[in-house]
Amino acid sequence: MPVSQSTQDSHEKNIQTQIINLQEKMRDITYNKEMSSEEKSDQKKALQGKIQVLNSELRQYQLQKRQEEAEKRKEEASRKQQEENVRAEENAKADADTENTGEEIVLFPESDSSKSILSNSNTKEHLASLQKVRNDLEGKLRTAASEEEKAKLRKRINKVSKGMGVKVQTIKDAIADGQKNVNPQKDIQKTTEKQKEDSSFSGKVIITRKRD
Repeated sequence: MPVSQSTQDSHEKNIQTQIINLQEKMRDITYNKEMSSEEKSDQKKALQGKIQVLNSELRQYQLQKRQEEAEKRKEEASRKQQEENVRAEENAKADADTENTGEEIVLFPESDSSKSILSNSNTKEHLASLQKVRNDLEGKLRTAASEEEKAKLRKRINKVSKGMGVKVQTIKDAIADGQKNVNPQKDIQKTTEKQKEDSSFSGKVIITRKRD
């Protein structure tokens, strides 16, 4: 099949130009009154042979060109498939990393209370590792090629998001319980002070007057 004019390269255009020129010469010969019929026939045959050679060359070139383009498309499709496979492996690894955390994560605003919670070294390291997982997923979300992949990444981010909140809330509860345990110390201190006051009265001598 001939290649459309818009996709033709310079070599194809050159061959077609030669064919057109030869066809015009054949028309000129036809209307040339000075040439005999035999001369016209001989020259037309010679021009027709050249046109056939050029047409054959053009078809061969176009066939080779289509084969090369098909090979390029095949290589491009193979490259994209490899990229999809690598991306799928990375996503699978991210899922495995998320599951290995044992918890789901949620982002929470940084505040004085959250900073105090993170003061515990083990908790801080744990939350930092979970945060890294989330950051990696968010980076992949920004470069995701399809909406389906984006939806999967958002689902993983949400999944990676709940446990940090659970973890943080657990630590908050622990701190709150610790603060409650401090309050009885104040009561003990008040009780001790009252006992001291009562003991001070026990050292006094009470004098009474006997009636006649």
